[in-house]
Amino acid sequence: MPTAELASTEVSPVSSPFLYAAEQAVAHAQSVIWMAGNKGPDLAASAGGSAVCVVSSRLITPDDKATPRLDRIHRWAARAATTHCGNCAEYAAVAFVFLEKQPAISPLELMQFLNGDHMYVVVGRAAGTAVANPAAWGRLAVVCDPWKNASYPAADLGRFWPGKIPKPYYPVV
Repeated sequence: MPTAELASTEVSPVSSPFLYAAEQAVAHAQSVIWMAGNKGPDLAASAGGSAVCVVSSRLITPDDKATPRLDRIHRWAARAATTHCGNCAEYAAVAFVFLEKQPAISPLELMQFLNGDHMYVVVGRAAGTAVANPAAWGRLAVVCDPWKNASYPAADLGRFWPGKIPKPYYPVV
């Protein structure tokens, strides 16, 4: 669901700087990654080529569990920029790296689900808040989910992903 449908006013850098930045990151990730390996329309349009692209690119540059997670995020983003394909991890990595370069966009976290297979970015989660309770992350916290082509207030995470429990990927809490 586009941000405009959730917001009561037009989103601007002044009205909601984190949401505005998240929207920009989603647009950037969508411009870098042209096809997902696990989305029906992309699979159909590419005759399965998008899945082959993702699997091939991951085989060429495999993840080393000993590599620090931040380095892995940067590797995923670079791989996506080269191949123009990816799934949620690559989409989220591209958005994360984009946001990382923006002034005053902090804190910045790459999240996944404890009980599911998905990655996304969270901007502005208030310090000391329970990771498993997005509604408590603070009114400025937003989710940036470029794989879903969406950005929205963190309190709405349960509407987009019912029953899923957030878990940090980076930084590790």
